Amino acid sequence: GDGITSMMNTMNSWSTNYFQGQVLYNETLAASVSTGQLCYRDQNGKWNLADATLEQASSFNMLGICLKGGTSNATSLILVNGFVEISSSYITTNKTGQPIYMDTTAGSMNFSAPATAGNVVRVVGHLMFNSNSNSKKILYFNPDASWVTL
Repeated sequence: GDGITSMMNTMNSWSTNYFQGQVLYNETLAASVSTGQLCYRDQNGKWNLADATLEQASSFNMLGICLKGGTSNATSLILVNGFVEISSSYITTNKTGQPIYMDTTAGSMNFSAPATAGNVVRVVGHLMFNSNSNSKKILYFNPDASWVTL
């Protein structure tokens, strides 16, 4: 492989917070964001927590996964496309291969699409690896630019 698009090792052997893909460095956070949380880039060029209940903020903006948590105005690393291991705190999964949606809880993702009127339904990627034995969740983060408001 070319070292950029090829997978490194087997997913089962990835360590905590492992990632591989396209990363933006020295990005500024708009609020407190933790490693592994889903965020969007606002009109000021800062990253804030994405939330399926906020149509104007989370539906059409660029999405990313925070790779280095911090507080407001701190610099961070943001994965905009690729593979990432996500803490079970920020992703609810069921089985490998399923689509993962932006959740109604700020910064979180879920295998169930939002179902309440006014919520945004947007696929953010697919679950690549789901381990029941060690809670390892590896997401192929490739957010779809299309979305629907219920």
